[in-house]
Amino acid sequence: MKCCPFCSASIKNEAKFCPHCGERQTNKDEVHQVLSKDKPKVQKKIVNSRSQNASVDQQHERSTARSKLTQESVHSQLKNIDRQQVKDEARNYFEFIKRQVLCPSFEVENESYYGLANILVMLALAFFGLREIIKSLIPVNSLPAIGDATADMGMKFLSEFFSQFALYSAIFILSHFLIVVAIEKMYLHKNISVFRLANRIFGPLSFVLVLELLGLLLALLGTSYKLTLALTLSFLVIVPFAVLGYLCLYLTDENKRYHLILLVTIATMMIDYYLIKSFIFKFVMMFIQKMSMMDGLKRLFQ
Repeated sequence: MKCCPFCSASIKNEAKFCPHCGERQTNKDEVHQVLSKDKPKVQKKIVNSRSQNASVDQQHERSTARSKLTQESVHSQLKNIDRQQVKDEARNYFEFIKRQVLCPSFEVENESYYGLANILVMLALAFFGLREIIKSLIPVNSLPAIGDATADMGMKFLSEFFSQFALYSAIFILSHFLIVVAIEKMYLHKNISVFRLANRIFGPLSFVLVLELLGLLLALLGTSYKLTLALTLSFLVIVPFAVLGYLCLYLTDENKRYHLILLVTIATMMIDYYLIKSFIFKFVMMFIQKMSMMDGLKRLFQ
């Protein structure tokens, strides 16, 4: 006898259905057979799920590695592109200088920054040329006993000299450039960009870079201080003439406006006079005084 698992009534062992509740009875052998049949399926499902999880992990790792390689490749490509662009810009700039040195012309229509770059390179070459001249003329690293001075007079003079030189040079060039901008906007009524205008004015001054480079080489060699100084500061004389030449060329093309040429010439001379009187004269006097205190002026004019 056994108990029905559904109604708990006593039934025979071989009974397949309960006579009281009618539920089908399952013996242990059938249960074992069902479990033995389902067990491989369950194990197969477990193995399949594990393999699927492993394949998903492998795909994730592969995609992560592929994305890293892609990012590194893109980054390296961007670096190569930037490097190539810098090389192209440098090559184009040197071609611009070469073209303007061989055949100077105000007819420059591109929107590049080469004209402004000419001014910066011009000032840099003048800076280093003057630095080498002054270091050759005065004892920069000595401590001369001048009055109550205890600092390094040479280095102090260099720092003071070049700060004022950069300021006065920038004011000098900017004032002449603003004259051209004012004439272009007020009288010629041309909507021209600053970059194109700088290319037109300072592009033909590329030969000044050659003069200043020659002055820097002479300064490094320590020969002919007067010639080196003249070559280094040549841009201070050539820039006003370049501005006047540009304005005269374009004003004569615009209905022969000779009165404007006279007006611009007078305005340029007045600005130059004011700059020389207010800034450059004081700067030159400071230069002469400091150089004479450190016995550099005699060597300059020997």
